[in-house]
Amino acid sequence: MLIRGIMVKKQDVSFLSQDDTLKQALTRLEEKGYTTFPVLDGNKFSGIITRRKIFETFFKGNFSDREEFLNTMRVKDIQRYPCPLNFPYCRK
Repeated sequence: MLIRGIMVKKQDVSFLSQDDTLKQALTRLEEKGYTTFPVLDGNKFSGIITRRKIFETFFKGNFSDREEFLNTMRVKDIQRYPCPLNFPYCRK
């Protein structure tokens, strides 16, 4: 098997922007059926966001209104730093 057989073209990769709201992130996660999305800062990979992290942040935080939380918080506020992979392009 060749690597190109499992690679996905960049334009076909699903990702989120750091400036997306958590509502947008959760909607995309649910639409795609994924639990994790890569996060980009412009065209640079900056980390990941998980469905679990969104829920943990809400339930462990001092948030009283779910819709307000999802509409005001941004992916960059809770995305996982540093990048979990130790590749040079993941480093800030």
